[in-house]
Amino acid sequence: MIMAEKETKEEETKKITISVKGIRDDLYKNVTDLAKHTGKTIGEITNDAYRTFIGSIEGIRNISQNFVEGAKSALPRYIDNFKKLEVTAEDLKDFGQKVAFRNIDELTFKNVTDEDIQKYVAFIDGVKILRIPKTVKKSTIIRISTFVDEIVQD
Repeated sequence: MIMAEKETKEEETKKITISVKGIRDDLYKNVTDLAKHTGKTIGEITNDAYRTFIGSIEGIRNISQNFVEGAKSALPRYIDNFKKLEVTAEDLKDFGQKVAFRNIDELTFKNVTDEDIQKYVAFIDGVKILRIPKTVKKSTIIRISTFVDEIVQD
C-alpha cells in the first residue's frame, strides 16, 4: 500500500497543465459528463483516453506486422532461370513453403508424389521440358502449369 501511494505521488509530480485547441463542444461535454459520472477529473479521463488510443495504435502496429509476416510466408519461393534442374520431394520439403518454378529449360521432378506437388508447388511457368514420375498425375501438373512446351512422364 505504501508503494501505491508513492507511485501516485510520483505521477502527480509529472502532471502538466496544457491547453488543447480545436476540441469540439459536444466531445468536451461528453468528457465532462463522463468525469462527473465516474468521479474522475477531466484530466484523468483525458489521460485514460490518450493511453487507450496509444495502446490501440501499438496493437494495430503489431497486427499489421504479423499480417505482413504471414503474407510473406504465404507467397511462393521462386526458383527460376535454370537450364537444367532436378528436384526431389525432400528438396520441396526443405523449402518449408510453396515453390514456383519458372523459366527453366528442363525441369525434372524425381521421387515425388502427386501429394508433394499439390502441397509444395504453387505453379510452373515457362518450362521447355517438364519431366514427372508416374506417381504424379498429368492433370495435377496441367492445373498449375502455363507455357510448358512438353510434359514427359517417366
